[in-house]
Formats: sequence, structure tokens, C-alpha cells
Amino acid sequence: MKTARLKLVGGLLGVSLLAGCGAPPLERVEWKVVPTGIAKADLTDVAFADADHGLVVGSKSTILSTEDGGKTWKAGTLKLATGARFLSVSLNGTEGWISGEPKVLLHSVDSGKTWTGINLDRRLPGSPLFVTALSTGTAEVVLNSGLVIKTTDGGKNWRVMTPASAGGIRSAQRLADGSYWVVSLRGGSYLHWVPGEPQWTNYERSSSRRIQSMGFGDANNGWMINQGGEMQFTSDGGKSWTPGASVILNGIGLLDAAYSDGGKKLWVSGGNGTLLLSEDNGKSWKSAVLDGVKTNLLNVYFFQDKGFVTGQNGILLKHPPT
Repeated sequence: MKTARLKLVGGLLGVSLLAGCGAPPLERVEWKVVPTGIAKADLTDVAFADADHGLVVGSKSTILSTEDGGKTWKAGTLKLATGARFLSVSLNGTEGWISGEPKVLLHSVDSGKTWTGINLDRRLPGSPLFVTALSTGTAEVVLNSGLVIKTTDGGKNWRVMTPASAGGIRSAQRLADGSYWVVSLRGGSYLHWVPGEPQWTNYERSSSRRIQSMGFGDANNGWMINQGGEMQFTSDGGKSWTPGASVILNGIGLLDAAYSDGGKKLWVSGGNGTLLLSEDNGKSWKSAVLDGVKTNLLNVYFFQDKGFVTGQNGILLKHPPT
């Protein structure tokens, strides 16, 4: 495994720190709580096949479906162990895939109406952490052991894509070129793999704080969340990162982020109902007003002109609110 050190962009980033009660509120309501009928499960991921049809997954084998662009959601039923925690969902046309723990992988060919359990080879270490539906019968899965595997026949057979494991990982993202960025389990480093390369490239963290998660809006622009509400940014595909800056100083951690409006806006979610917006790549922030939402917001997702935030206790937010 190759090891590389992060190169920092010279100069301190001018970030507006959000102390005490947080950032200035947004001038208008941009998000609303969508009823899910789920109160005791964490909602962990969202995916849409088109403007109308989407799925939300979560703990306790939870699957929610929508046929009206996310205005209303209906809970499905699966005969799985109650302890199954779905972590990732991906759709491509009528094909759907769900991954989770302990070692759960599901496949649908009818837009999520029915699901088939996929049995992975017991010799493959770890559980499915992240899944991407690519085309009919074709999907890639990242195991939390740091291996990427691929099927082209609906899950009957799998091929290991990465020549070596990245080690235990906590998050993963696939870019359009087929490359992957992953964060190590303990948050001490992050790794990158491009198809055809003989090994993962390992990057040591530059901050004293461990990495919580990271992601990219495109091949060049990305974000990194460190423990304690600290963030870093890259504009050159991860070759260099801004110095870590504390976005929020009230002790609430940040968990996930996503770009919208073609990368012009960055939304960041966190604990205790925290949802922040930056329109200048992290230099200043505003806070979304979420009346009555005090639970942790786990995931931010955008598809076309719609955004969704999932959280604990069945919380689901929609943008725009109409």
C-alpha cells in the first residue's frame, strides 16, 4: 500500500465560526419534516431512480418507498432479522441494491417491490458497507474490510476488484470514473483507489482530530469532516486540503455533507438537529431552522432539484418543502 502525506494549502481559511447557538438562520424555510410513520429506527440512506421513485433504508430492516418524488412515503415489509441495519441503497432503473450488517445484501429487479437475499462467499471478510447499482445485473459493493467486489449477473457471481484490502473502513464513496475514496475505521487516514492501480494509496490525516467522513461533489471538489465539528476542503481532487477549521464550537459533531445546485451550495448535517449551509465553500455558514428536530441527522442526499436528510427516530427532511 502506497502512503502519501497531505499537502496543505498555504494560509488560513477564513471561516465564520459558529459558537453558542450557532449560525445565522436562513431567511426562509428550506426544509420540512416528512411523516414516515417510523419512530424507533434510524434512517441511514436515500436513493432515487428518477424524479418520482425513491427508497429510504435504515435500522430494524426499514425500507420506505415513494412514488411522488418524496412527498409521501410507505413502509415495506421484509422477513429479515429485526437487528438488520441497512447502511446503503442504490437504484438504477428498476434495479435496486441494499447493503448492511450483519452481512446483508439484497437485490431487487422490480423497483423495490420484492427483494432477494444475496449470499456472499463466506471467505470474503467483512460486511457490505456501500453499494452502487451500475446497470442491469451489475453492481459494485465495498466491504467494511476494505475490499471492492463486483457482479455482472445479478449477484450469482462476484469478482474482487481491488488487488488488496484497504483495511477496516468506516465510509466509502464511488466517483464517476470508478475510483473509490474510503476512510479508515479509526479515522486516522483515508485511502484512494483507481481501477487498474496495483494498490490503494493511503493518506495520513493532517489534523490532530480523527476523520469522521469525507466525500466529493465531482472529481475535484470535496469535503472532509473531522471529529469535533472540524472541516477541511479540497479543490484539486484530494491532492491538497485546507487546514482544519472548526465549523461549530458548541460541542456538537458533524456527520455528513452533500453539494447541491451544481456544487454552489454545501449542506452539512450533525447532532441535535444541526443542518448548516455554506454558499462559499466553507468560508461562512447559515443554519437551517428545524422546529422540534433535536435528533442526530445522519445523511444528506440530493437528486436533481430535490434534497433529503435522514436521521434517528425516523426523521426525514425534504428540500424544497413543497
